[in-house]
Amino acid sequence: VDCHKNIHNNYISSKYFPENNCLKCHNNNKWNEINFDHNLTNFPLKGKHNLQTCRKCHFTESKDGITAQKFAGLQKNCNSCHQDIHYNQFDINGLTDCKRCHESDSWKAVNFNHNSTMFKLEGKHEKVECRKCHKPTTNNNKNYIHYKISTKCESCHS
Repeated sequence: VDCHKNIHNNYISSKYFPENNCLKCHNNNKWNEINFDHNLTNFPLKGKHNLQTCRKCHFTESKDGITAQKFAGLQKNCNSCHQDIHYNQFDINGLTDCKRCHESDSWKAVNFNHNSTMFKLEGKHEKVECRKCHKPTTNNNKNYIHYKISTKCESCHS
């Protein structure tokens, strides 16, 4: 900071780079290689988040070419960065917590348990393929799988 302007001034808390020591994150040999330990924050990087560059989440460029940075106060909910491909079917109080079903590394729905839903899988229902009940649908020109279906017997059985 004796020679260079601190472009992060007032954007990154000094607790992450005490005494303005840029080397807490940056490398003298290759400045754009960042070695910041994101586990020190309230958003540890897991899965594909760990493969992103800092700029992907912390820098935005306006239409007139001005770059803005933001580190504190970023939203941690999935919908703030990602499109909800389930179209609000799993919202609770206006937010979808993807971790209720998905895990970070492979994004498979390993955390999902059908028995914690309003329709426990019992008897012959245990052997029915998911897609037999949860079918592709289109609503407002959006294609998605319909998960929130009727639990009434007559909806499937005549």
